[in-house]
Amino acid sequence: MEAMAQHPEAFQAVLCYSGPGKLSSTEMTNLFRIGISERGSNRFNQETQVISYWYDYLQDIEDKLEERETKSVSKTKWSSQEEEEGYEELEGPSTSKGMESEMLIFNHYG
Repeated sequence: MEAMAQHPEAFQAVLCYSGPGKLSSTEMTNLFRIGISERGSNRFNQETQVISYWYDYLQDIEDKLEERETKSVSKTKWSSQEEEEGYEELEGPSTSKGMESEMLIFNHYG
């Protein structure tokens, strides 16, 4: 652990994903080989349930990341549209209390 803390760059290639593109659920699945007990045994049934949970977890993460990217792109498009159409961003009452909020006011009429 000390060596990792002192030389993190030396371990980056081993511990961090560096493949092309983003790490997807398919890529993550391909990184591991699943060993499973004999079909019909109690352990087999438990292991297949865990594997199912694992795949669900990977898919949930991928879905959340895609959702964030979509929201980010949508917000960027909305912000650009606001500037083009003459919207002005103002600080709302909840913003002054430390909560994030945006109020948009159309600053030119008709």
